[in-house]
Amino acid sequence: MTSIKGIVFIIIGLFVSITSYVLGKKGGTNLQIFVYVGIAFVAFGLVKMLIETAGKPKKEKRPEQRTNPASPSNQRVKYCPGCGAKMPAYAHFCFNCGMKV
Repeated sequence: MTSIKGIVFIIIGLFVSITSYVLGKKGGTNLQIFVYVGIAFVAFGLVKMLIETAGKPKKEKRPEQRTNPASPSNQRVKYCPGCGAKMPAYAHFCFNCGMKV
């Protein structure tokens, strides 16, 4: 089962707070408790978002390793002169940029 994201709590809290504030001013009814409930939802959502982002491991960017196209292990592979994309040796056009090879 998936958990509810922090942004959902923030959106619901803002909706409840703003709606109850506006309706309370127009109708003269006392909806102040709902304003505070909405603010609590926003605060909870912010804390949840901070926890979610702090718990994720950072992704390491590794440079793309290219092999030499002239090596014997890559005889069935060639590279596009236009964009450098890897493609099969039988290709006549680049699958990435469409350049004729």
